[in-house]
Amino acid sequence: MRIISLVPSHTEILFALGLGDQVVGVTSHCDYPPEVEKIQRVGLFGNPNIEKILSLQPDLVLLDSRLQGRCKQELQEAGVEVFDFFPFTLEGLFTGMERLINVAGGEDDARQVVDELRMKADQLIKRAKQHPSRRLIFVMGSDVLATPGPASMQYGALSALGLELYPVDFHISYLPLSWGDVAKFDPEILLVCGRVPGREEQKRCPGCSIKNRPCARDVEEIYHVAEIADVKAVKERKVFTVPCTFFCRPGPRLLEGMEWLVGMLEEDHVQNYDHRR
Repeated sequence: MRIISLVPSHTEILFALGLGDQVVGVTSHCDYPPEVEKIQRVGLFGNPNIEKILSLQPDLVLLDSRLQGRCKQELQEAGVEVFDFFPFTLEGLFTGMERLINVAGGEDDARQVVDELRMKADQLIKRAKQHPSRRLIFVMGSDVLATPGPASMQYGALSALGLELYPVDFHISYLPLSWGDVAKFDPEILLVCGRVPGREEQKRCPGCSIKNRPCARDVEEIYHVAEIADVKAVKERKVFTVPCTFFCRPGPRLLEGMEWLVGMLEEDHVQNYDHRR
């Protein structure tokens, strides 16, 4: 089967399931795993090139119709099978992977991968819920701020860990907000898009023209935002910059972000316990 992926997370899923050798096209934003470097590019994630896609004669195209609805329609009109996938929950992610295995003809090894991911997620959830719930907000963007809502995978992953998140209506994917809104919520933990201390700055994504890229932000910048100076997370130095791969790509590496966060919660619990002794 000839497969094209128009979403970076879908590309990662294909390779994790052992279907990478069937992938003949990806977008310029698909940068993991390293094997994708040699695969034909078919445009940007937000603007796939329908002519290039059709020229590769795919049997199956993976996409997210929330952003690629027009592309989906054109592909279906051309008789190309489409796998439309945008999970909001961990179980939605895993069942979607299982559906993909059925569609693409994956082997038993692929199902084992999903079983192991589901088991790891369950273990992380159990670890997280051994500790008191914490107020947490994930702030995305730089000049314009937003936080994930229930119609997003970021919210699904964070809420699964039993965290108290910023209140957002169930049908909203991303809610615009201000630093003043963050201050009113007074989170105990503040996550922001940015560069992880000690890691190299992320390369500019293809087509990105943002002057103040949130992915390149240093955590110390947040500590100097005047509007949140009295927020508990700021006072207690519980502000963390996180890369896109931690929570913004609903695929296998999402669990790495969850594991990092659970480890941070456990370390914080131990520190608080020591302070009370």
